[in-house]
Amino acid sequence: MIKVDIKVSGVINTLNKLAAIDYQLFLKEATDTTVEFVKGRFKSGESASGDKWAANKGAYAEWKERAGYGDKPLTLTGELRDAIYGKTTKDVGVVTVRASMHSAIQDYPWGSTAISLRAIAMRHEFGQGGIEARPFMAINSKEVDYIVGLLNARVEGALI
Repeated sequence: MIKVDIKVSGVINTLNKLAAIDYQLFLKEATDTTVEFVKGRFKSGESASGDKWAANKGAYAEWKERAGYGDKPLTLTGELRDAIYGKTTKDVGVVTVRASMHSAIQDYPWGSTAISLRAIAMRHEFGQGGIEARPFMAINSKEVDYIVGLLNARVEGALI
């Protein structure tokens, strides 16, 4: 006869440690980190895959340069970048753009039409209304690995 003794106390202890991890705190940290990655696209002028955003063109590019705003796309007022935020619920972290209106731009030669920041985000993210796509609402595999590392650190810390 073969006798097998299984001691589950170690497994139960490990499961209890894992259950004690504050996953809400991790979810908030992961969401906030994702927001920072997405906002960083405005500084780098690149998509998550590393592709440079399309340059400003024509009369708009000329006006922006003359007005002293430089030639970098999506940096006129910073409102779009600043409208990106993260929100967490019990089980989900969401990164989105605030539903607010873009402020009027002083001396804007094409008039000052009220337009929502979400509409501006969609126009640039997907390339609409004659504007080439300038995707910013994504993260790449290196950034995903970093976020997974945050979770791993919490798990490893709980198991020590």
